[in-house]
Amino acid sequence: MLNKPAASLLLLLLTGCDVIDHQQPPPKPAEAAPAPLKWAKVDRYKISSTIKNALQQASANAAHQGDETIQQTRDALRQQINALQQAFQKKCVDMVTTDSQTPAADSAKLMKACLKKQSDDSEISTLIAQFNKSLADERAIWGQDSRFYPQADKLLKLVMDSYAAQHDYTLIISDNSQSVLYNQDQVALDITAEVLEFLKQNPSLLDNPPELPAER
Repeated sequence: MLNKPAASLLLLLLTGCDVIDHQQPPPKPAEAAPAPLKWAKVDRYKISSTIKNALQQASANAAHQGDETIQQTRDALRQQINALQQAFQKKCVDMVTTDSQTPAADSAKLMKACLKKQSDDSEISTLIAQFNKSLADERAIWGQDSRFYPQADKLLKLVMDSYAAQHDYTLIISDNSQSVLYNQDQVALDITAEVLEFLKQNPSLLDNPPELPAER
């Protein structure tokens, strides 16, 4: 039979074990499964080309702003050139036909020589130069200009960043099957049309394009 001190010690040990057992931390809850990755693909070329075309359009509008008579001005130049050329040609015809005794062969030579001088007429040459410059300037504005591609590439990132943030995308890749080595479900959402519509509804994204590189 245990004496009193021994019994007290045993009771204390048993009570301490019970307290320690009740102080153990609860088990950790199971970790939640990671949320599925929200991703999609886009046709980079289509979006970049749309941005480039918008930049070209804005450049053309800026160049022609306040000049609604550019076509009328060119038409007026054309009419002046035609009138001067016709007057010059009439002068040559009158010169050749003045002397009816001139042989036909000589008349043809005189006519050709006279008409050749038309290209040396300073007034006609000046008007033709103005007309050609007008055409060249317009072609330069509306033509394909590779200088816009660097701007378009930089704005493409801005557009995609804005779209991804607004629609909660984690990953958006360029539409290139070689860039995806494994796709478990073999499903990818092509959002090219949606991004183009987003760009159409948010034209202010292109309001401050980066500076064009200097022409060489």
